[in-house]
Formats: sequence, C-alpha cells, structure tokens
Amino acid sequence: MSTPLDRKDRDWKKGNCYFVTLQFIQDSPGLIGRKPLLPDGSVVLVVHGEIEPIDGKPIKHAWIEINGNVVIDHANNYGWVNSKEKYYQVHKAKPLRKFSREDADAILSHLKAENDLFIGFWGNLTDDQIEECRKSYNPEKSVFSADTNFTDPSDQSNQSNLIIPAKDSAAS
Repeated sequence: MSTPLDRKDRDWKKGNCYFVTLQFIQDSPGLIGRKPLLPDGSVVLVVHGEIEPIDGKPIKHAWIEINGNVVIDHANNYGWVNSKEKYYQVHKAKPLRKFSREDADAILSHLKAENDLFIGFWGNLTDDQIEECRKSYNPEKSVFSADTNFTDPSDQSNQSNLIIPAKDSAAS
C-alpha cells in the first residue's frame, strides 16, 4: 500500500482525508461490486460527512467504515482504527454519504472526464448525480484501473491533484 501521507507541497490546513480514503479503498484486496468485499467478506465503504474537531467548528471529512461497525481514519497520519460508535461519539461524526468502491471509482472517473478535478467532498452529491456517474462508468477505463496513486507526492502525474477542495467547503 502507498504511503498514506502526501507530505510534499501540501497545505496542511486542508488535510488529506479524501486521498487516504481513496487510496485505501483502491488498494484493499478483493474489493468487488456495489458491496466491496475484503477476503474475509467485510463490506468496505468510503464515508463523506462532517466531524467536529476540538475547536467545535464542523469540518467536511472522509473516513472508511468496515462492516458498518469499524472506522479507519488515517487522515494526516491520525491512525484511528476503532469502533464506529466510539469514532462517532468522539468526533461527533455525521455521515452524509457512503460509497462503495465501484461508486467511488465511477464518481472519480466521471468527474475527471468532466473537468480533471476529481478529489474532494462528495457528501452533497444527489442520487441523480451518482446514478449519472454509474451510467457512464467503464471499469476497464476508470481512475482505479489506471492505478492512480492518490497519496504519493513523488508521482509526478499526481502532483497537480494533491489538494482539490470542494467549492463550498473546507477540505479535511
């Protein structure tokens, strides 16, 4: 798995949660279909929502959920692996959207084809927008099939996409 910190040329105020969640779901072995499965049968989802850090101001954020009861949050080298209940309690987490590996790849591929800016907050996507992404999805020509490296700044093809915040929100 790639190093989960894109340390070079970073604006640390914006974080790297969108990158590390995408890297995790792309790199995790055995992920398939709308319910991505790890070899042990675990369902893995990318979650976009809001959390409240210590200062109390909600921020847009992304994390991984496994089987609906474990959260992995490696943003900014945080390294959280714990129960969903504990994560939601500690961070006052509010999930807005959950995406399978296939849906994440379809959204990335669709947005990249539209404007080449494809990483950021997806919590405000509508069902219709997600369905449009699914309709145009071709797994053989997708972002994940190109083996994109979301979190390694030494990858020159990824340099221009290290931070792409949503227009109406602060990225985490």
